[in-house]
Amino acid sequence: MQLSTVERLEPALALYLIIAWRIQYLTALGRAATDLPCDVVLDSAEWRAVYVAIHRHPPPALPPSLPAMLGWIARLGGHLGRKCDGPPGPQALWIGLQRARSRLGDGIGFRSPYPINQLEMCGIDRTELASDAGGEPEKSRGSGVTETRGN
Repeated sequence: MQLSTVERLEPALALYLIIAWRIQYLTALGRAATDLPCDVVLDSAEWRAVYVAIHRHPPPALPPSLPAMLGWIARLGGHLGRKCDGPPGPQALWIGLQRARSRLGDGIGFRSPYPINQLEMCGIDRTELASDAGGEPEKSRGSGVTETRGN
């Protein structure tokens, strides 16, 4: 991303502010609201991808609690979760959310290097992601899984 002009810098800063606000909001909410389910602030695809990445089996029907989910996201971001470590901070959540998003593949142009498709394990239909992204479904190379490409 080349941010040499104001016209390029302003949209990038606006996007970064939105991302930073969300991560700070998740950090504060995870520390204060211990009884909320994680689907209050996370999409179904997000929390399911994190659950599968951490536990290596399909997610439950009911979403886990928000503090538990944020702990798992922070584990993906490098937080060790020891007693003396304290709650995860914004940096661990930011990195964890990036890694969860890359594991999910955003459903657009995703080619899984693993024999078990993580989207199918999460119960996510790729054709629904295709209609949300505005792309047309296509077949991936040899896996038989429908993929999408944005326009």
